Amino acid sequence: MNTATKSEKVVVLGAKSLVGEELLAAAQKGGREAIALTRKALPADSEGVRWHATAQLDELAGAGIPLALCVAHIWVIEEHIPAMKAAGVNRLVALSTTSRFTKQTSSSESEQADWKLFEESEARVHAACAASGIGCTILRPTLIWGNGQDKNVTEIARMIGRLGFFPLFGAAKGLRQPIHARDVAAACLQAGVSDAAAGRDYNISGGEVLPYRVMVERIFAALGRKPRTPSIPLPLFSAAVRVLKVLPRFRKWTPDMAVRMNQDQDFDHSAAAADFGFAPGPFAPTKADLQSEGS
Repeated sequence: MNTATKSEKVVVLGAKSLVGEELLAAAQKGGREAIALTRKALPADSEGVRWHATAQLDELAGAGIPLALCVAHIWVIEEHIPAMKAAGVNRLVALSTTSRFTKQTSSSESEQADWKLFEESEARVHAACAASGIGCTILRPTLIWGNGQDKNVTEIARMIGRLGFFPLFGAAKGLRQPIHARDVAAACLQAGVSDAAAGRDYNISGGEVLPYRVMVERIFAALGRKPRTPSIPLPLFSAAVRVLKVLPRFRKWTPDMAVRMNQDQDFDHSAAAADFGFAPGPFAPTKADLQSEGS
């Protein structure tokens, strides 16, 4: 594996996201200075982290920052590439998602629009980086979880906490590879200093492949509860979705969510392992992993 010299400065776009917070922690641990960008309220600067509003990216022109890690929505990145180039960026790592593949067969118009948006955004980011002379790497994580902040594993845990059970559909045997946000952050940093990764895209997945049902059972175990997973007929769920969609919390629910419990969504990450040493951990949540601060 051929890697460049470790960058001492790094721009993190989307720094207040789940992966962004893990990136800042990893950058600090590795002795890098992180320039953290967010559209949200700015926290106070801390050792090794300087906060800026995303709109102030132009003010970093000439700052000599060679690496940008973009963990905000990929469709917002293109507009910031000229400013990144002016700041000295010559390598960029951006996050997309494997959902651009898993939702291609969805019957939902909104999910069809989602995967097309990711596909088109990836192409635009690559084109803009090529035009600016920036080496671009796009990482597509699978089901991200961690720190009680994700919308996947934590949402299952919350439902278990409220209801005492979690409904499954059929055998719920579809394969999953949950990846901790910490491993996504590590992949971003590793890819950002890898010559082999420049100009390439990678699927990055968790270190363990397990059926959906087993994933849910481990969440029960982490919460100290006995698994209660009643089987719900798909027609009943479809009817419930039509009712629940009137509520903002459930407006993106579709019957395809139940179908996907029995569809494999595992992705090989051997290319990432070979090119920049990606080595994710297994799915072994604790109760602390499933609870956000203050919960």
